[in-house]
Order: sequence, then structure tokens, then C-alpha cells
Amino acid sequence: MCVDRYCRHVEQKLKGGLSSVLVLYTIGGAGRPIHGYGIIKRIHKMTGGYITVGAGTVYPILRNLEDKGMVVHDAEGSTRGPGRKVYSLTDDGKRAVGMLEDMIYEFNEAVTSVRCGVGLAGNGGDAPEFRKS
Repeated sequence: MCVDRYCRHVEQKLKGGLSSVLVLYTIGGAGRPIHGYGIIKRIHKMTGGYITVGAGTVYPILRNLEDKGMVVHDAEGSTRGPGRKVYSLTDDGKRAVGMLEDMIYEFNEAVTSVRCGVGLAGNGGDAPEFRKS
């Protein structure tokens, strides 16, 4: 059972590390400003339930992304109770999404190369040459 526990731990770390990226992707792909609960539902739906993020994860990520200038919020009025915040990407957030897409692609290629025992540079498994950021 130690193997199962280890694999669940790694899976949890990977999913946790990607949560802020998924929030950025979700906001960018929404086509209009989106509220926190909408982000939660959309991530769940788009991943077929494989990745579930809760309010305790999403709202701190949104605050952090806003502090870093990646997203902004506006107040959306409501006739039933208090208004809610809706989020959209800033220009920096849009640039970050593009950069993160490249980074995730390269990371996936590197992991696949190691797993398959081939070097990215076509050098038979010697140290591959990765793009330097």
C-alpha cells in the first residue's frame, strides 16, 4: 500500500501545482468575465471530474493572481442578495497563459523523453537541450 499512498501524494502535488494555471486557463477561455463558482464548475466539467477544486482553493488563487496583476475583478449586480465578483484576464494574464502553455508543453515533452528513454535533442538519451527561458 505504500506505492498507492506515494502515487496519490504525487498526483495531489501535481494537481495542486496546476490549480492556478487551470484557473487562468478557465478565466481566459470563458469568453466573458466569470465568477469563482463558475470557475469551480467549469474546471470540474472540462476535466470530466478528474480535477476538482473547491472554494478554499479557488478564492485564494484568485486573490493571488489579482495581487500579481494577472486578473482583475468587477462587481456583478444581483437582484437576490449581494453582488459577486467576476474575473477577467489582464494583458499580463493573457501573456502568462501563452507562456504557461509553452512551458507545460515543454515539461510534458521532457517527461515523456525521460520516460521513453530518448533525448529531445535526438542524441540517444544524452542530456537533451531544453529551451532556456
